[in-house]
Amino acid sequence: MTFGYRRLEIFKREHKTKRTTSAKLRSARLAIGDVHFKWRSAHEKLEASRQSAEHAREALKQAKSTPDEYEISTLCEQCERELAEATAKQRECDLRLDALRDDLKLQEAHFAPSELLKFILSERGRLNPLNFANAMAGLPFIGWRQSHKRCKDHKPESSAGIVYQRFLIVDKVVAQPAASAEEVVQKMRAHLLDKATHKDFAYEELREYWHHLKCAIESVYAKRLQPGALPYRIFAEYQRRTGARSARDIFLEEKNRL
Repeated sequence: MTFGYRRLEIFKREHKTKRTTSAKLRSARLAIGDVHFKWRSAHEKLEASRQSAEHAREALKQAKSTPDEYEISTLCEQCERELAEATAKQRECDLRLDALRDDLKLQEAHFAPSELLKFILSERGRLNPLNFANAMAGLPFIGWRQSHKRCKDHKPESSAGIVYQRFLIVDKVVAQPAASAEEVVQKMRAHLLDKATHKDFAYEELREYWHHLKCAIESVYAKRLQPGALPYRIFAEYQRRTGARSARDIFLEEKNRL
C-alpha cells in the first residue's frame, strides 16, 4: 500500500518539475544504479575501516608502556586515516545519490502527468476507469502506450466490484444511440428484464431500485449534457438517490420493482 501511495505522489507535486523523455529517465535510473553500486562498495569499505580503527584503538590501549606501543601507534594512525578517507567517500556517494534521486523525482513528476495527458488527448478507446488504470499502471517507469498495451489483455483474478458492475450495465445501455430519455428508459428496462433469469447481484439491485434508476435517467437527460458524460452522471444520480431514501422513495421503489 505504501508503494502505491508513493507512486501517486508524482501526480500531486506542488513544486517545479523537470522536462524529460523516456530515454532520459532510463539514463537517470542507470546513473542511480551505477552510483548505488559505488555506494555499496564505499559502505563496505567504511564498515571494514571502522572495525579496523576500533581494533587499533583497543590494541593501542593495551600496548601502553610496552615495546610495541610505537609500532601499534603508527598502525593506529594509518587506520584512522583510512577511516577518514572511507567516511569522506561514503559522504560523497550519499550526496551524489541524493542529488540523482531528487533529479529523478523532478523528471518523473513531469513525465507521468504528461503521459497521462497524452493518453487523454489520444482518444485511444473510451475514457473509462479501466482504460485509465491500464494507461497509468506503468507510470512513471514506462510510457502510457506501453503500459496500456501490457495491461489491456490482463484479466484480474477477482471480478469487478459490485458498484462498478452496476456502472458497466448503465454504461452499456446509455452508450447506445437514443433520441430521448424515454427511449433510454425503455432500453434499460428491456435490458434488465432480459437478464431476469440470471443470478447476478448487480442486475438484481438495479431491478429492485428501478424507480431510482428511471428517475436518474430522466433527471440527467433533462440537463442536455454531452453524450460522453451521460453514463457517469446518470450513475452518480442513481447512487445519490439510493443513498438517501425517504419514506416516499421506499414506497415508490417497492411499487416499481421489475
